[in-house]
Amino acid sequence: MGGSALGCALARAGLQVVILERERHFRDRVRGEGMHAWGVPEAKALGIYEQLREACGLEVPYWDIYIGDRLLTRRDFPATTPHGSPLFSVHHPVMQEMLISTAKSCGAEVRRGAAVRGLRGGVRPVVTVEQDSWTSEIEARLVVAADGRNSPARKWGGFDVRRDSDDRVFTGVLLADVEISEDAWLGVMNPSIGQEAVLCNVGNGQIRAYLGHPRSAGHRLLKSHDLPLFIDESVRTGVPRSTYKRSRMVGPMASFASADCWVEHPYANGIALLGDAAATCDPSFGQGMALTLRGARLLRDQLLASDEWENAGHRYAEAQHRDFMQVHTLEQWYRTLFLSTGHEADIVRARALPRIESDLNRIPDLFGMGPDAATDEIARQRFFGEI
Repeated sequence: MGGSALGCALARAGLQVVILERERHFRDRVRGEGMHAWGVPEAKALGIYEQLREACGLEVPYWDIYIGDRLLTRRDFPATTPHGSPLFSVHHPVMQEMLISTAKSCGAEVRRGAAVRGLRGGVRPVVTVEQDSWTSEIEARLVVAADGRNSPARKWGGFDVRRDSDDRVFTGVLLADVEISEDAWLGVMNPSIGQEAVLCNVGNGQIRAYLGHPRSAGHRLLKSHDLPLFIDESVRTGVPRSTYKRSRMVGPMASFASADCWVEHPYANGIALLGDAAATCDPSFGQGMALTLRGARLLRDQLLASDEWENAGHRYAEAQHRDFMQVHTLEQWYRTLFLSTGHEADIVRARALPRIESDLNRIPDLFGMGPDAATDEIARQRFFGEI
């Protein structure tokens, strides 16, 4: 998403762009497919929203959020965000194919089956590429590495990576014939067991279902034979069992660490990190796609505003890290209030949740506003019911 979206924008502006993509054919690998509402203006700013919507996107107005079996809110996003945007669902492989094709149509050179084997930073950074059994080097004015949560480019470029404690796991699976409203996502958080379940409609009668749980629970959900346990734990979290009564697995199941990891300054020596390579958000809160598009838009704006790309890269890095840390702070708050277990966490919830239920504006708007939501001390005190 990040590399192709940026490639589209820069090629449209007349720059020479080469996109290196390892995969010849995109397949379902269990990736984020629900983009929160604040990502929609970013997609529009990059000029890709209409293509996404026509090719693979679903505009979803509502999100039903439960605490256990109790409905906290049915939020109408177009009516409650200043930009009037819905939630947005895509099926990831279709989205990937559409965006890389769009980048090519905008004038970018696209090389499929191109595996990057090395990267050297410098005034003219160099990428080592293996393609069709041949190895070559490409020299560029700037290299943008959008190579994911396990980014080799971070190591090659000498970037230091920071990580949160790795104490939670997030599992996703593609299902069909799930009983869920077509115009709403379903999210259930159960603080008593520290688990959450999220269901997103991605079109064609398919639902991406997710389950987040403490690593200490010991679940290893990886294969089709683990689906009954996945469903049982989702039901234990609070999803009605009837939701899954006819469900069947139509795609892979995969589990991921929920810990955030990030580079504090994702630009150095002619190399810019983008998307999960720059900062990987806890998938439990689904900020990855919107943050990736924000990063692509920030980098585009900086590169097109100045011929001094070294300075532009540093300005991008500062803005990207600032936005990520805003999201990171809000994720920590949400995790503490809604998913932490134990006596002290119960005391905090007993104070905060009744006040939130009577005034939902106490919840900092991570999902509608992302990094533009308030994270000051007053916002924190209101969220935790201290004032």
